Amino acid sequence: TTPYAILSGLVGSEMCIRDSCYPDDVGGAWGLTYEVNKRLVARGQQVHLITCKPIESLPYDEEIDGVSFHRISVKDSKGVISLWRAVRKRVNHILKSEEIHLVHIHNPLVGFVAILLPKLWKIPKVYHFHSSWYDEEKINQINGNRVAPWFVEPKALWMKKHEPENFDKTHKLVSPSGYCTYKMCGEFTMNHGDAQLFYPYEYQAGKWNDEVAKGLGIPIEKYPPIFNSHEVVGKITKKASEETGIKEGAVVVAGGTDISCAALGCGVVEVGQAFYSMGTGANIGVMIPTSQRINEFRILKWTSVIPGMTMFDGPMAFVGASLNWYKNNFAELEMQIAKDKNLNVFDLLTEQAQKIKPGSDGLMYFPYLGNTLSPNWNSSA
Repeated sequence: TTPYAILSGLVGSEMCIRDSCYPDDVGGAWGLTYEVNKRLVARGQQVHLITCKPIESLPYDEEIDGVSFHRISVKDSKGVISLWRAVRKRVNHILKSEEIHLVHIHNPLVGFVAILLPKLWKIPKVYHFHSSWYDEEKINQINGNRVAPWFVEPKALWMKKHEPENFDKTHKLVSPSGYCTYKMCGEFTMNHGDAQLFYPYEYQAGKWNDEVAKGLGIPIEKYPPIFNSHEVVGKITKKASEETGIKEGAVVVAGGTDISCAALGCGVVEVGQAFYSMGTGANIGVMIPTSQRINEFRILKWTSVIPGMTMFDGPMAFVGASLNWYKNNFAELEMQIAKDKNLNVFDLLTEQAQKIKPGSDGLMYFPYLGNTLSPNWNSSA
């Protein structure tokens, strides 16, 4: 694994050295580093960031939001010796033109690299060591996805810390559809698609990973059995029949996620077929074999309702919601016309949009009304 690190000066000119950083790549600490560096620039400080390229096509040197990026090639970042030499070269280059007043180091390994650079010996340093980078990498490889707050475990761990008595009393962790399944047939179950919303789900093996669960501090017993979407998990109980009108004894299957069911409804049943689904948000993706390893975590992986297949899916928030935002802010006249003539206001707006030539004269709109998802994950966009 490549080192995970930050060196950032807190006063005067600063130097920041780490393996990855936003916007080159996406991650919790990476985004934090990006925000800290921007704020230091806003305070009038000169910030130099030395980071590794996630892809070779990025330039070696550029300025983003006032921060000077100095990138290391993908090849040099893969070995400890080659990385150390590349870091040394970049550090020497920066020190020729800037006086660095303080360095802030995350992770012991890069702290060791810094100690090996004589020109940094006399510069005051602040060390901040943590191991979440390893946990995140482990989850990436097991679950197939990035670490994000909308997974179940961050919520469960919050409960464990702040409401330990409720956490201890929790029998099973289930998804919303899993809860509905339980109410219908009395069985705690999980389909493979929903299971991928839980960090310990080993998506290529289709099972819970005990090592990840233990590492998170959540008993593996709290996770229910996993079933394929089409498998029968129980039958409608008498109580559920009375409450829903569904015939008692009707079979209940495990079901699937909304997007995987939508993809199936689009006719996506083979590897290589693509899909697009839009509602409040939107999803665009392609079906891949579950056995195919893709170490790209800006795009999500969701197990399909069809065994052996996984959706390589890029979600975007506020796509359909943007139409409502546009209507409320720019379509007062159209709303009145629609009301007077008993028409759908969106049909009127669509008619107007059809008059615009493809490309919209260069106008580009980003639906960042509350956040942005794939590929540039940013909850503050």
